[in-house]
Amino acid sequence: MSTTWIMVLSCVFLAAGAAALVAAWLVGRRAGIELATAANDRHQLLERLAAGLAHELKNPLGALNLNLQLLEEELTASGALPDESADRLHVISSECRHLEEVLDNFLRYARKRTLVLEEVSINRIVEEVLTFLRPETSRVGIEVRTHFQEMLPTSTADVALLKQALMNVVLNAIDAMPDGGSLTVRTLALQGEVSVAFADTGAGVTPAARPHIFEAYFSTRKGGMGLGLAITRRILEAHGGSAVLDNPPGGGCTVTVTLPGLPRSE
Repeated sequence: MSTTWIMVLSCVFLAAGAAALVAAWLVGRRAGIELATAANDRHQLLERLAAGLAHELKNPLGALNLNLQLLEEELTASGALPDESADRLHVISSECRHLEEVLDNFLRYARKRTLVLEEVSINRIVEEVLTFLRPETSRVGIEVRTHFQEMLPTSTADVALLKQALMNVVLNAIDAMPDGGSLTVRTLALQGEVSVAFADTGAGVTPAARPHIFEAYFSTRKGGMGLGLAITRRILEAHGGSAVLDNPPGGGCTVTVTLPGLPRSE
């Protein structure tokens, strides 16, 4: 494979990548500018943009990545792929997959989903999320402590989406404690609502960053996409709930998610 063709493929890839990143940046800027606009209007705008991005970028990116893999296999089998060109193909393919991940995360945030609601135990959902992420918390030396209120009222939720929302909060806490620490998770029922508080012992959030922490494409972590907590907030709002962040006086950060509770049957 000639260096010319490698460069052509690189240019195609970079053009698609640049388009995706520019589109994502524009969405983030538009969301910030239109804070005074009704949430429903913003969500409709995001859904239209998601549909356009899926059509214009996701399919071509997928096709490009597939053709790169087929081309690499074909040239490798024929012995016509020099080591230098193979390395370049690997880089292009890797970055193409990264862009697909960025785009998938945006589509996950922007697309409207129909909730599949069922009565759920919040304590059970939280326990399942913590169990799933236990290998990761153990790997970085994070001690997880749980304080679940007994006889907690049930709630109505889409189980898959709720788990995704809670998982994003825990993953954010893990990122905040790369050298270990503790994560305390409490459930509580108050005034007809069910809340889950995730308190970590990380560095906390600066006063300047705090108002933006749930905004799309805002991240305090180098290399972070800034969509995890934005997705969490959107999922909770779709359930009639909320997500708030607090910096306790002793340090660290606490994210509290709240859902409407169901009245106990007599």
